[in-house]
Amino acid sequence: MGRRQKVRRRRRLFVGCEGESEQGYAALLQRFSDEQGGAVHAESKVVPRAGDPLAIVERAIEMAAQGERGSKPAYSVRFLMLDTDLLGNNPGRDAQIDGLVERHNFVLLRQNCCFEAFLLRHFVGHANDEPPTAAIALTRLQAVWPQYKKGFPAQELRKQIALEDVQRAAQGPRNADFSSFLDAMGLQPH
Repeated sequence: MGRRQKVRRRRRLFVGCEGESEQGYAALLQRFSDEQGGAVHAESKVVPRAGDPLAIVERAIEMAAQGERGSKPAYSVRFLMLDTDLLGNNPGRDAQIDGLVERHNFVLLRQNCCFEAFLLRHFVGHANDEPPTAAIALTRLQAVWPQYKKGFPAQELRKQIALEDVQRAAQGPRNADFSSFLDAMGLQPH
């Protein structure tokens, strides 16, 4: 009888996503990590629209806590992909976000202004694009990627976005928060 090979336990990451588009992106990064023999498993969860940004953060914290109940190991890192276009509508509530994120060991991945603007910055020549609204961001993204639709799964994103695009985008000033996400996924260039 052969020796039983020990299964390597992968580190768990929590990735709170505002929608299916972000969840598809997290799945894309998981695929890239798996291809490189990564020892991480990113559990991406869509955070139901809970209202303003603070409510989204609160709901993500609850979801991460649920994911650690029972015999499940703790998440090594907790991320939340958050659009910034709604920040500023309620400054009092917005001011509570950073402290709450810090207390619950979350890393906030700010999508300046929305996911489509973040995605646009993956394309050569668009690293510094800063569309002022989500509608303009979608229009600009579709100008460089006419087939793009909200909610694209990982396999559709992969047709247009390579690991090098992800790495380059994370170096841009508007996507800088994502550098820590790539670090956790083992995807930073060497």
